[in-house]
Amino acid sequence: QGAIDATDDGGELFVPSGTYTGPFTIDKSLTLTGESQESVFIENENISADVIRVCYSSGAECDVTIQNVTIRNGRYGIYSKSTGAVNVLNSTFYHNGYDGAELPDPDSETAQADYAQFHPSNGLTSSGGAMRIRNSNGSEIAGNTVYDNLRGIRFQDSHDGHIHSNVSYQNFESGIYLAAGSYDGNTGCSNTLVENNEVYGNRNNGLLSIGGIGNTFSNNNVYENWNSGVQLWSSGDITIEGNTIVGNNHKS
Repeated sequence: QGAIDATDDGGELFVPSGTYTGPFTIDKSLTLTGESQESVFIENENISADVIRVCYSSGAECDVTIQNVTIRNGRYGIYSKSTGAVNVLNSTFYHNGYDGAELPDPDSETAQADYAQFHPSNGLTSSGGAMRIRNSNGSEIAGNTVYDNLRGIRFQDSHDGHIHSNVSYQNFESGIYLAAGSYDGNTGCSNTLVENNEVYGNRNNGLLSIGGIGNTFSNNNVYENWNSGVQLWSSGDITIEGNTIVGNNHKS
């Protein structure tokens, strides 16, 4: 945290290999670059708090890039309320909103009841996931590997985003989620492109859009998600083209 605070507004912080235990706060424009996602681990001791919060209290227009790191063991790995561009690049996220507890057998005769009992009480937070990027403008989320989180990539009430070239799999909720602050169609993301992602094996939907307008899902490979490959709630003017969507809706 001291290194973050000492970095000039708009500057870059290079993070060498190692394990860094948070939680951490970024309240300025900043680029945080790890030596590599295989060797830089940013984490909490447990999943009760977000690992990195970006302009969370102020909601200021911070332009923040986080890249080449692994973020794990938080409620959300990254929770941003910045109205600027928040870019998350070439990073790995796991065990955010989920502590890695052993799961029931999904192929047993009692699987549905076992998972219903597991979900609210064992190893999961009530809210959480790899990332929650809210209220941003012009963000890029690309090249990330996201697995074994409560939620995958959650992009909420944000505009002109580009979510591409990610792999999101085996998360409890949706793999890639365009979220909204309400469920009546009056809020959500706009003019956001979700393309060229690999989304599979998530325990809810592959791609989900709640609210929003003018968003596009193209050339994604969406398969073997337990619920729908693509699910839309109260969305308008949505383009879905060139995707491969196969083998979804196969678990209760």
